[in-house]
Amino acid sequence: MKKNGHVLKSINHTFGGGDIVIEGIVDENINSHNKTHIENEIIEHINSKNFSREYTQYLNIVSKFNGKDLINSKSLRGSRLEYLFYQFFKVLEENKIIDEVIWYGKIGHFGIPSQAPGGPIGDPDLILFVDNNLIVVELTTIRPKALQWSAEGASVPDHIRIVEKKYPDYDIYAFYLAPIIHDERVTKGMLSRLIEYKSKLHCFEIEQFISACKEIKSKGEFLDFIK
Repeated sequence: MKKNGHVLKSINHTFGGGDIVIEGIVDENINSHNKTHIENEIIEHINSKNFSREYTQYLNIVSKFNGKDLINSKSLRGSRLEYLFYQFFKVLEENKIIDEVIWYGKIGHFGIPSQAPGGPIGDPDLILFVDNNLIVVELTTIRPKALQWSAEGASVPDHIRIVEKKYPDYDIYAFYLAPIIHDERVTKGMLSRLIEYKSKLHCFEIEQFISACKEIKSKGEFLDFIK
């Protein structure tokens, strides 16, 4: 069981004795698409030292199988945020508010996510398609402004510029979402790198963004929001 590691059912099976049929097991799906649950997980995640209480319990169980210290993995902390936002936008896709969400990370063994490949020539974390508009989504769990700038200051504008060149027929927008937005030290620097480009970058604190999206009920309202 993902919350406490308790065994749900034990089955004695003789090798070569046919298929194993598992029935009557009910447990929560760690990757479910309940919007309120996803929103709460995002908020708890960014406000925690490592991970939310629920996901920490899950990682403790997985760590017993693979022998890795997942709880203190900074890379996993970032990829967990990416995947939570992928789930968040997937709900918007299912509700016809956006047309499609693409996440450039991937899911590995035990449902553990890995990050989108970054760097100056890498992919953005996620992209959204809404009619003839494409929205780049860049995420960070980092709070200190100096660390934010060193990690995201160059890569975010680079990814936006790459997308603009790759999709010339789309109007390009971008969201930079962070636990804290540092206007003077971080986001103004990002915007200065995009002066000669058509793309429009919007910078939001994550909790502010989640709160604003709760009011959006249609594709038209989402387009008004990005524009």
